[in-house]
Amino acid sequence: MIYVSIIFLVLSALISVGNIGGVTAALIRKKKGIDRGYSCIPFFSILFSLGAWLLGRNTIGLWAFTPALLDPGTWMIVAFPKVLFEAFRDKKEKRTEP
Repeated sequence: MIYVSIIFLVLSALISVGNIGGVTAALIRKKKGIDRGYSCIPFFSILFSLGAWLLGRNTIGLWAFTPALLDPGTWMIVAFPKVLFEAFRDKKEKRTEP
């Protein structure tokens, strides 16, 4: 079972690296004046980390959650209510302008 746990851990790390690369590229493009964002993959790194932890609990331990904690997609789950609130507020302000 440890091999399956390692496979899940590698998948979680690949998603995290992909999200970090995508966010970095989006920030570089934004500095150059190209306003295109990047949509992170939010849930898969957590799911793969959880699977790695469940299958290799005694061997891997809580280190299985390291890729999920480094993933910007995971942090977008936390920031999602704030982003929605700001988008709603901006939309409301645009409606009230003459």
